[in-house]
Amino acid sequence: MQVSPELVRIVSGAPPTTKWAQPFDAPLTDVFQVQADIASRVASALDLALAPNVPQSLAAPTTTSAEAYDDYLRANQYYDRATIPDLRLASQLYRQAIGRDSSFALAWARLARSEALLYRLRADRSAGQLQRVEQAARRALTLTPELPEAHAAMGYYYFWGRADFARALEQFELASRGEPNNAELADVVGLVLRREGRWDEAIASLERASALDPRSSFVLTDLGEEYLLMRRYTEAERALDRGAALSPDVPFAYDLLMRHYVNRDGSLERSRQVARQALSRMAPGRLFGSGYREVGMLALYALIVSDSAFQTELASLTPALMGNDTLGYFAFEASLFRYRSERTLARAYEDSARSTALRVSTRHEENAFTEAQLALADAYLGRPKEAVEAGKRAVMLTPVSKDAVFGQEGPMALAEVYAVLGDADAAVSQLKPPLAVPSFVSAAWLRIDPVWSPLRGNAEFERLARRS
Repeated sequence: MQVSPELVRIVSGAPPTTKWAQPFDAPLTDVFQVQADIASRVASALDLALAPNVPQSLAAPTTTSAEAYDDYLRANQYYDRATIPDLRLASQLYRQAIGRDSSFALAWARLARSEALLYRLRADRSAGQLQRVEQAARRALTLTPELPEAHAAMGYYYFWGRADFARALEQFELASRGEPNNAELADVVGLVLRREGRWDEAIASLERASALDPRSSFVLTDLGEEYLLMRRYTEAERALDRGAALSPDVPFAYDLLMRHYVNRDGSLERSRQVARQALSRMAPGRLFGSGYREVGMLALYALIVSDSAFQTELASLTPALMGNDTLGYFAFEASLFRYRSERTLARAYEDSARSTALRVSTRHEENAFTEAQLALADAYLGRPKEAVEAGKRAVMLTPVSKDAVFGQEGPMALAEVYAVLGDADAAVSQLKPPLAVPSFVSAAWLRIDPVWSPLRGNAEFERLARRS
């Protein structure tokens, strides 16, 4: 085949200029050597000096099977879309690649990451799933101990699987030594740092990731989410708008833009405009079932789309379309019908959410999300004692001291439980801490969400809701 790499200079306000082009013939049998040749020739054209071992490492084949490599590349595309159905397809393709070449370390590493993200998104929270993640990551390390992707895979195992942030950072640091300018690694380090409450360091790492890869919609979305948590709304909107523009068929930037307009302005109409824009670009199941919805986002999303204009799209939803997240589906539908004041349907879905949460707990897959949803279902079903107990378990399972981001889920669920039960003072005591630190809680949201209607008139609640 003939390869025609070209280096083009782009300057704002001027036409593109070709600075270098050098076609060359290459045998189709060795795609890895072709990649190394292109990298070396571009570096030479730019007068860059490569480290002595770089050309050899670029040319080192990760697999001898072209078919396995093709499976791997296709799997990466599905992985990058990051929804539960796409991740399942990615895992299948990584396994197919490994089936063709069991020594394919990159495929083992990526399989570990794909399975870890499925665990993170609650597609499978079993101990067996976590074991599969660890086994794949360790297999990659055994095959190629110095491989950055293998260390990254172990990092994701500790991050998403064990919430062991210190060990995750150790592994990501080892990966970064081999790839110091890897934007994805800078991005995930920022995500880990914010879970530790190291907000300024997290911002710096995420901004560096965006500088390294300015066209990555996922990096921009993570950066926008970080700004949103810190209530830096102007910067959040800019990053999220850019993320949505770069990947208009990926749901995550839209999720956060909806939350942004509620948190900043208390504007349901602006959020609904974003939802309508997203639904013009993707199917309802893809938007509503992307899997990143935690307790607060599920309810807020239900409030945003409770408008009658969305009834047609919502009627098609099923647990399967929401990535088989059955608990998330029932909780979402319960919230939706509560906002629509359809109490009979809301109660039916609350009962289903409660039954599902109890089944998950009996499989020893307890987590803060499950206990928070159980607490809310019990509260709305008139089980005050059980509701408070489950809410307190959610707080204990993921305390803020151990997770600065998702540790807020338990207190917010417990605050809603107390609001439903009519204990305004107890509810307000749970709301105060999230408002005092970076979080998804805002005064504008407290003012507009009917969930907090029982607290209206409470002097301390009104003071919180008047914050700028």
